[in-house]
Amino acid sequence: GRGITAVALASRFWGLGCPKIFHEVATRLLMCAMSIWSPVLPAVEQITVEALFSGQAMVTVDGQRRLLKLNKPSPEGLILISADSREAVIELDGEQQVYPLGSQCLDKI
Repeated sequence: GRGITAVALASRFWGLGCPKIFHEVATRLLMCAMSIWSPVLPAVEQITVEALFSGQAMVTVDGQRRLLKLNKPSPEGLILISADSREAVIELDGEQQVYPLGSQCLDKI
């Protein structure tokens, strides 16, 4: 879908000839409203790869066991990019990292 930003909405408002103070207030209100409606994912501190399958990975994320499937985000925002019997490529916050079977990552990837 086509997303629209608060700045774009406020720019349209400003283009209607409204005084600049209204433009600034509208921009801030729209940015606040959009941040409220944006999903906030919890920070991931520890990922442990427990089992790997073709196209799936069993991981523990901060103590919660998850079965990751290709291109389906977990509640924490992890996305399995690829997996085989040796390693998984997992994406979080736009960054991909390779996890061999049995590996553990502390801190956010």
